[in-house]
Amino acid sequence: MTTGDMNGAAFWGNVDADQALQNYQTLVEAADAGVYQLDSDGRFVGVNDAITEITGYSREELVDSHVSLLLEEAAIERVEENLRNRLKSGETPDNQRTFDLLIETADGESKSCEIRPSLLTDGGEFYGTFGIVHETSEQNKTERTLTFREQPEQRLEEQEATLREIHEVISDGERSFEEKVNSLLGIAQDVIGTDFASLSHVNGDEYRFQVVRAPDDTIQAGDVVPRSATVCERVIRTGESLVLEDVAAEAPALADRAENAAWGIACYLAAPVFKDGDLYGTFCFYDEDVREEPFSDWEITLVDLLSRLIASELERKEREEELRKSEEKFRQLADHLKEVVYIESAERDQVHYVNPSYETIWGQNREHLYENPTAFVDAIHSDDRERVRKLVNEQIEYETEYRIVRPDGSERWIHDRTNAVHDEDGTVARIVGIASDITERKKYQRELKKSNERLEQFAYAASHDLQEPLRMVSSYLQLIDNRYGDELNEDGQEFLEFAVDGAERMREMTDGLLEYSRVETRVEPFRSVSLEEVLKDVRIDLQLQIEQLDAEITAESLPRVHGDGSQLRQVFQNLLSNAIEYSGEEPPRVHISAAFEGSKCRISVRDEGIGIDPTDTDRVFEVFQRLHSHEEHDGTGIGLALCKRIVERHGGEIWVESEPGEWTTVSFTLPTADEPRE
Repeated sequence: MTTGDMNGAAFWGNVDADQALQNYQTLVEAADAGVYQLDSDGRFVGVNDAITEITGYSREELVDSHVSLLLEEAAIERVEENLRNRLKSGETPDNQRTFDLLIETADGESKSCEIRPSLLTDGGEFYGTFGIVHETSEQNKTERTLTFREQPEQRLEEQEATLREIHEVISDGERSFEEKVNSLLGIAQDVIGTDFASLSHVNGDEYRFQVVRAPDDTIQAGDVVPRSATVCERVIRTGESLVLEDVAAEAPALADRAENAAWGIACYLAAPVFKDGDLYGTFCFYDEDVREEPFSDWEITLVDLLSRLIASELERKEREEELRKSEEKFRQLADHLKEVVYIESAERDQVHYVNPSYETIWGQNREHLYENPTAFVDAIHSDDRERVRKLVNEQIEYETEYRIVRPDGSERWIHDRTNAVHDEDGTVARIVGIASDITERKKYQRELKKSNERLEQFAYAASHDLQEPLRMVSSYLQLIDNRYGDELNEDGQEFLEFAVDGAERMREMTDGLLEYSRVETRVEPFRSVSLEEVLKDVRIDLQLQIEQLDAEITAESLPRVHGDGSQLRQVFQNLLSNAIEYSGEEPPRVHISAAFEGSKCRISVRDEGIGIDPTDTDRVFEVFQRLHSHEEHDGTGIGLALCKRIVERHGGEIWVESEPGEWTTVSFTLPTADEPRE
């Protein structure tokens, strides 16, 4: 438990914060003495009205202020020394000490007070003090005598003891709900003085005793009686507390009820218990004898507030059960996943869960992670270890890859990703991670890379080696045309034209294949590139084609991107050339737009041409795939495949959208060099 997040909640354990605060404030205000709580640094986290009356400071002025606002340094040191000794030895009621100290009030006066501090611990960890304050000045003693003759000093001590007992019960995380209720019933019985006490649950007309404290077996836990036959029926019906010192005299109709007559209930004090806004049951105290003295305000208030406390405990119990079921489902799922699933604290100093796959992948017993949460880092390959350690220490959420060395010396590649789980207030509550064994994928990637390299080498060699024979074929065809062209008949001329055209197309294809093979090898370093300048250069290159076809090219403002300028120029030139080429019978109309998507930008080239059949939008990016004959349109079938490879080298994607006969838009993404724009 942290020390600054309470304002009353620490008194009540893991209950709803708002309800706990309400319970805390109301209960301590019912005490006659001053009640306070300090965190481990000596700052106030809660005070009651009696403290504000004694000190002259408001609650707002005291909360978060250090105790030195009221006490001198020497007095603080006395108390702290005593607390340190008690913390070492283990606090018991016998070694709690009362200090006579002077408190400096808001108006500068000094008041003599008795202060009795108690240690607050959770799991052995000290997180503050809880204390009771009595003003002992002569004036105060006189006022107390005149005002509270019926409340001697003994009663104040009894109220202190009650508050302490309640705090101890609710703070005990080892007790079950029923055990806590049984203890709270006993505490209240000691205050009220009744022999019988119970927590009962109502379901329709069924009235079930859930927890019972009684001197005999007249009533036992688990007994069920009709609701209509009990005194508690009025509490259930009205949803309000009921106080009867003499049941027969004050409520004869209730006294005649069957179960009440059988039990002989003569006096009765009860409060309703609500859970999530609905009536759950009753918190009751009763006896077989008429009450000689009326129930006091303190007793009535205590029962009412303990009923609220039990309501909070019921809600907490329900949440814990829901959480337990949820965690059980999670474990059943996670225990059968092949990936390693782990949950750790926000500080990464404790592992809450790791599934069995850790032992399969890491080759180590997962139990050692619970003792040493960073043990997994020790298994990371020495070349990756410090990089991962730095990542873990500096970032809550990350995604990375690294190698581990198993106990048998074998290596595994791991993909590790973490996500933070936040509380309702936005603070990180825990970290959930998934680590996958990607060794086979890495092996496949290495083999694929080698295969691609061999393919690129083959494509380069093939296209390069074809250049010389193609030049020879073209040269001799040109020589034949020059020397013997006039002697050839019409068929001969046509055959010669076919040969020349085929050789030219073959040369264009080898040139395209050569460019395609060089995308990953003949490259420039990535730098900031202005797409405005790229478009300007491409317009100049295509000037003749633009003028011949009366093409109109418009563009929005284009960003700077991170990339290879010469390759991006190729992409723009291929896309604009295609848009102009496939414009149809009308003059080409091409528009270039840009949109930002986080750290990337989307560039779109739209034309109003012949369009593409939706079934062909993927095929157009394959090498040597053509949708039209050479007689209809020129081209090698490599242009879009080349664009795709260049865009992918830049970490982007490229795709086509089209309406046949209407328009075509080719879009691709690139990493921006500037911050994203609105």
